[in-house]
Amino acid sequence: MREYRTSQEVRGHFTGLTNWLTPVLDRGDKSSEFTLRESAAVEAKSIMATVHGTIIAARAFNSAGLFLQIVEPVINRLMKAR
Repeated sequence: MREYRTSQEVRGHFTGLTNWLTPVLDRGDKSSEFTLRESAAVEAKSIMATVHGTIIAARAFNSAGLFLQIVEPVINRLMKAR
């Protein structure tokens, strides 16, 4: 029964993040701060997957630099060129 409860909590965590990040990205796109290649909801899920996966990889390789190598290009792609 514990595994089921844990999976619900993890799902709730990612649902909450998606519900927060999606409108942030949508507002940024509408205000021309961000460039979205997909819908805000798809971009939010993609960013969350990238960040969380990178956290795991950086820990596994004991490399904070790895985190930046992977996440910075994602952020740069999102930001409008100025």
